[in-house]
Amino acid sequence: MPCNPSIGGPGKGHLVREIDALGGEMARNTDATSVQIRLLNTGKGPAVQSLRAQSDKDAYSRTMGLVLDREERVTIVEAPVEDIVLATEGAGFG
Repeated sequence: MPCNPSIGGPGKGHLVREIDALGGEMARNTDATSVQIRLLNTGKGPAVQSLRAQSDKDAYSRTMGLVLDREERVTIVEAPVEDIVLATEGAGFG
């Protein structure tokens, strides 16, 4: 979750809806942990209006962590990055 714990809005709102349409957890978790939900750009037409929810940052992270822990085919690995290897053009990343 970013420093500004908002989900939705004009920039990210379409992505949240696409994830939600695929049965994603982001919108459910936002509903469960939101502290404020606003409709933005109400003075403009419906094409530019969007919902934005402010979530409790700690509750969102904790709840999403529990969801991920329950997934059978997801393994969460937490470790420090010790080295970064940059691929060359010949490796198919060019």
